[in-house]
Amino acid sequence: MTIDLQQIREFLTQNADNEEVRAFLNELRTPSLDDIKRLAEENEEVKTWLQSEKDRHFSKGLETWKQKTLPSIIEEEIKKRYPEETPEQRELKKLRAEIEQMRREKEREALRAKAKDLAIEKKLPSNLVDFFVADTEEKTLENLNILEQVWTQSLQNVVGETFKQHGREPHKPQQTQSIENPWRKETFNLTKQAQILKENPELAKQLMNQAKE
Repeated sequence: MTIDLQQIREFLTQNADNEEVRAFLNELRTPSLDDIKRLAEENEEVKTWLQSEKDRHFSKGLETWKQKTLPSIIEEEIKKRYPEETPEQRELKKLRAEIEQMRREKEREALRAKAKDLAIEKKLPSNLVDFFVADTEEKTLENLNILEQVWTQSLQNVVGETFKQHGREPHKPQQTQSIENPWRKETFNLTKQAQILKENPELAKQLMNQAKE
């Protein structure tokens, strides 16, 4: 038996109140947006599927943005932060660096000369000054003060060691008028200082005191 479309319509109209017919018709109709929203809220599987689809589309869109848009943004930012220099700008930058280097060398030479004068004044070995010159005058003076402390302590240690070797009785005072004083600025001599400290600590003390006068 063949049933045409008109017969189907008549059957559905006549049985519109039938629960099975109504359920069948609901299955056939196109779901609305509200139906989909309600289904997503009530059905956990549908909710999970929709979330996975959203994540997939987001990841795909992000990857496309990284490949097509991000490189140009990075390049523009690099150009903004580090603009390309013209030949004139590079030459000017080089000239400024050379001038700055000359200024620093001049300042260091002035510090070196001042440190050397101070070392001679304090009876310190001037040939060691270069090792104590710093970038600033304050630091250089601080270094020289350290040198003075170490040098003075070393001399005292030599005197003490000599006393231990020769006993606690000091040598008799000697005439120092005719002796060239190696602690004086004009006759400064480290070798002579060490020799006198070793052979005659008492004389060394006298000569050091004379040099301070």
